[in-house]
Parts: sequence; structure tokens; C-alpha cells
Amino acid sequence: MKHFLILLGLVLLLAGCATPPTYLNDDTIVPPGSRVSFWVLHDEHAWRESKLHIITTPRRMTGAELRMWAEGAGKHDADMRWTAFYVLVTLPGPERKTLRSRPLSAHGGRFP
Repeated sequence: MKHFLILLGLVLLLAGCATPPTYLNDDTIVPPGSRVSFWVLHDEHAWRESKLHIITTPRRMTGAELRMWAEGAGKHDADMRWTAFYVLVTLPGPERKTLRSRPLSAHGGRFP
């Protein structure tokens, strides 16, 4: 009985943990109405949401389109000095599933 309660406790503990977001790849299809935010690695203040962000997607888009769209918005975020970015997408629906791009450097390419 003791082992059962320990196992049950572990299962409940793990069930309550948030699952990490699924990666947003270039070929991922994102439905309209998804909330998209642009996160930047600020030189002095760690990761934070950019002041310029996309509220919702107007149409069905690929991950590559969203990344380019968010990168363009980030380039206009003039009063922040940032070195890397990622895109966070929250899909519509009751599950609120999230997709996240891998961090990319501000100068193109993967961020180490």
C-alpha cells in the first residue's frame, strides 16, 4: 500500500507540471486566430516579450512566415538592444497549446 501511495503521488505531481512547448518548425501550419508573441534576449535584462508583438494571425501561416514576420517586427523595436529572439505561438481552442521556435540570433542563424 505504501508503494502504491508513493507511485500515485508521483503521477499526480507529474500531471500537474506544465509541459514544455512543442517546437515551431518552418513547415508547421499555424491556424488563423493564433496568438503570436515575439520574445527577445535583451542585452541586460534576459528574455522578455517585445513591445512589438503580433496579436493574432489573420490567416493560416507556416512557421517560416511567422518567424520572418516576427523578425521584421523585432527590427522595428528600436529602443531595445537584443541579441536573440524566438517566436511563441498560442493556438486557439480550449487546450491553448503552445508552439515555440528555437532561439535565433539577431544577425541570423541559430543562437548558441
